[in-house]
Amino acid sequence: MNQNPVMIKSVVVGLSLVLSVAGRSQTLDSVIADHQRAKEAILRPLEDKYDAELTKLLQKLTAAGKLEESLEVERLLKFRTHGRVSVIIGRWAWGTDRVVTIQSDGRFTVSKGDGGKWNWTNADQGEFTMIWDSGGYVDKLTISPDGNNITGSNNKGHKVNVLRSR
Repeated sequence: MNQNPVMIKSVVVGLSLVLSVAGRSQTLDSVIADHQRAKEAILRPLEDKYDAELTKLLQKLTAAGKLEESLEVERLLKFRTHGRVSVIIGRWAWGTDRVVTIQSDGRFTVSKGDGGKWNWTNADQGEFTMIWDSGGYVDKLTISPDGNNITGSNNKGHKVNVLRSR
């Protein structure tokens, strides 16, 4: 489902105004956080079912001796740890001049041509590692509970603080 981020933000701002007018003053951040929690509650059972179906498919492919297909499904399952992949997938404003796109297949690309691999180190806590293809950088990062901020540091001592790109 591809949604227009400007339209979504407009709806959220409108909801924020309605909530304020209704005497239940809430900040935009709290409305967004409530929305994120509601979305997680709805998506979690669907993602669990999807993971179970992928596991069944992996077993069937393995039993049939289809190694290449089995490896592809296994790789997808690995990066779906507890359905958390959907939280991290997307575009991230990395500094003022780069956008990093984190993909569900364990790779990421950068608007300026670099890229690399990422993997969960503790999905339940939102902790993951990004290994860049060039420069020798390894970032140890954590995604915020609302899914809009990534913080951490890299092996060269630089702090990382990025926001989801809209």
